[in-house]
This record gives sequence, structure tokens and C-alpha cells, in this order.
Amino acid sequence: MHRKASSVSGPGGESSSVARVKSTALRVFRTIRPSRGEAASFGPPTVPQTTYIPIKSGDSRASEEDHIGKLPPELWLKIFRFAAEVSELTNSLQPDYANPRYRFKTNAQDVTKRSLLLVCRQWYHLATPISYEAIRFPIMFILQKFLDLSSALSKANSSASIGRYLKHLDITVRPHSGIPMACVSELLQETPNLLTFFANMDRNLTDPIPLFNLLPSRLTHLHIQEYGYNPERWTISLSDLLDFLNSHPNLSSISLPFKFAPDSDPSRIAQNRSWSSIRKWTFQDSSQIVTLVSQLPSGALPNLTEAEFGNGLATHLPCSLHDIRLFLAAHGKSLVSVCLYQADGESMLKLSQTLRSINRLCLHIAEINVAFVGYFPPFELPRSLTTGQFRMPRIVSLGIWFSYDFLDDRIHVQQYHRAVASPWPELFPNLTRIRLLEEQDVDVYRAHDQLTRQGLLNPFRRATCPVVVEDISGTVLGELTRGICTLVDR
Repeated sequence: MHRKASSVSGPGGESSSVARVKSTALRVFRTIRPSRGEAASFGPPTVPQTTYIPIKSGDSRASEEDHIGKLPPELWLKIFRFAAEVSELTNSLQPDYANPRYRFKTNAQDVTKRSLLLVCRQWYHLATPISYEAIRFPIMFILQKFLDLSSALSKANSSASIGRYLKHLDITVRPHSGIPMACVSELLQETPNLLTFFANMDRNLTDPIPLFNLLPSRLTHLHIQEYGYNPERWTISLSDLLDFLNSHPNLSSISLPFKFAPDSDPSRIAQNRSWSSIRKWTFQDSSQIVTLVSQLPSGALPNLTEAEFGNGLATHLPCSLHDIRLFLAAHGKSLVSVCLYQADGESMLKLSQTLRSINRLCLHIAEINVAFVGYFPPFELPRSLTTGQFRMPRIVSLGIWFSYDFLDDRIHVQQYHRAVASPWPELFPNLTRIRLLEEQDVDVYRAHDQLTRQGLLNPFRRATCPVVVEDISGTVLGELTRGICTLVDR
């Protein structure tokens, strides 16, 4: 996976020193790559027993390693985070469970973390918090290893629980994973410092309220997603939801698959008139919008800057144009970014009308994200959106996402190239950035640059500003010139 050099930066902006340290660190990491057997054993890192890779002063690399030994711990931590691709800045990004690249990346991160722990005792102590900071539990075997290890360490030393390091949790609770809710509850009791909770759960999930009660009060991001579509979704009352929000005052983003039911006692709503911590809300069911609009006063979400109307793994698109308009009228004044879902075969008229409503009701809007669900190649943007009769001059950033419906990565990447070459500047005349809302392998993506070049020429595309193309991590994939668009050679 391509990594950004800007992920590592030393104090005082000493870029040359940091670059030298990073180069040195990467050479060291190449010497500690695990064997094939270790690489296949994915999961959270375990405590090393007696196997370390010592650094010998008589080695031919002695001068280089002496230099490494003199680095301050703070810089080592930056290097470790860079190597393991661990960044707190991405912890709010919702996982794309359907994309095999997401699973591969988390597996590769586990291997790197384990390698860091096995170098020497100094590295083990430095890297331990990072190694357990973000963990994905896709199956019961991995979760059980973690629980057993945490229990053993706690018995040996009451202050040695590794659960205290866990800040970002991604867990799969489905029949084939073998992870029961009882084990999830046990895990949450071991993680008092948890900030992010992502869960991909079975559609027959029982009452979620006990789960809510176990999530620590400092929680910042909550994303629960159902596997498949369940028309008989569990319903939670608005009172229970507001109780949860009140007991988690730092919650910044929320996404739930449950139905919301109006509260029969309006006085309870009157006691809570504003939830200023919420920055992003993803609506997975239309009842959520209807309930919030009908029960909460206008301005109850004063700092809401992002709204997402849909769910990437759902087989349906839950939010109607009417629902979206209701929400934007009540709570859309502060929105900067809106994500819409468009299914293959669905009329583009809905998308066009929704964009018009956003342009009228969201005065601070700067970014539009569109998720195309089930689109079969080749992708083509309808001319009805780019006739020039309607424009959104406030939009400077466009996000594009395709559901992962093809086994062939090549087809998936080609869809993105066709979308990038579409005449978006006709709709967004001040567009300066196109974001692909998933991580891309730069070499794989650029191998298909010719598709973008062909799309820009037939017919000619025009833009008033240069347009940078990047993936969700900020890695630059290309740039389109202003005027008659061409793809800048790199």
C-alpha cells in the first residue's frame, strides 16, 4: 500500500533529518519481516517470549544502529506509526467491509506490529501501546486470544491489562464469525479508553441498549452496520437514543442500523435541546430522519457538518428525496459535506433534485460525495446533470465511491477512471478536488491512466480550476489541468 511521506514529520520541520531517519527505519524493518508462517497468523500481536532480534555493535551496520539508538522515543513512535500505517486521523473513517483491500490492509498492519514487538525489549515497550491501539476482530479465535492474553496479564499484574491501550475497535458479530454478544460485552468491560467502536453485526441482533450501556463515556465515533437488510429491524425509542447521547458528551460521529421511534413524553425532549458534539450523522433508515425532524427542535445539532443519507452495504437506499429535504430544512444550515447514494437503474432525477435542495438549504456546503451502488461498467454520467442549466458554485470538493460488486480489481479501478473523466466541472464550476472514497494502490491506479485521458477528450472537458485527484487517505493520484482538461504527466 502506498504511504504518504507527510505521515512522518520531526519536530521543528526538520524534513531532511526525518527523511534520513525514515529511510533508516525502513531498512531495519526489511530485516525483521516475518516468515511466511508468521505472516499467515493474523490477529492482534502477542507477547514475545524469548525471541528478539538483537542489535550487535560489531555489525557492519553499527554506525547506523548507533544513530538509531540515539533517537528520542517520540520520534520512534512516529516511525512506528508510519510503518504500521496507524493514524488517529483515520479512526473516524467507516470501514468498507465489502472491499477485500480493507481486509488485506488490516492483516498487513497486524504483521508489521508483530514484527516491531520482536526486535528488542526497548522496541517492545515502545511499540506495545501502538500495537494494541487499533484492532480488528473478524473471528472468535482472534478475539479469544486477546481475551486470554488480557486475563493472563491482569492476573500477573492488575495494572498490566492490554485492554487499556485499545482505542479503536472493529468487530464482526455474525454467525460465521462465531463471536457472541456475551464476548463483545466482556471485551468492552476491558477497554475503558475506547474512542472508536465499529461493528458489522448480524441482522438478528437483539436489544442494542445493553451494548450502548457498556460503551465508555469518552467514546468519539460509533458505527454499527447490519450484514444484509432486515425489514424487521430493532426499534429504539428516541428517549433511549438521547440518553445515550447525553451520557457520551464527546460523541462526534454516529451511524446506527436501527429504527427510531418517537417519544411519547415530549417533556423528556424539552430537557435536552442541543447536542453540540455531533459532527457527522449517517442515516441508515428513513425512520431516523422522520423521528429526528418531528421530535427535535430546529438547531438541535448546531455543529453538524457532515450528513450521509444511506448505507454502502445495504441492498436498498433508505432515504427518499422527501426525507432528505425535511432534514436539510431543519438541520442543514451548518452542513459542509453531504453524501448521497445512487443505485444503478435509479433515475438521476432524484439526484438532480436533491442537489438543488442542498444548494438552496445548505449555505455553507462545500463538498458533495456520491456513492454509486451496483453500477455496472462502463460508468457514464447522464447529460441531464451537466447541461449547464443548474450549477453549484460553492462546491470545491467531490467524493466518488463505487460499491465493490466485481471480483476483478481492474474493473473496479476503471470505473473510477471513467468517473474522474466525467464532466463534473459543468455542474461544479469551482471544483478543485476529486476524492476517491477508498484507498488506492497508486501503481495499480495509474496503470489505467489512459482511460482518464480518453474520457477527457471525447468530448473535450473544460474546467475553470486545476483539479487534483486523490484517494481517501489524501494520496495524490493525478491532476487535471484548467481550461481544456488534460491529465498531467507524472
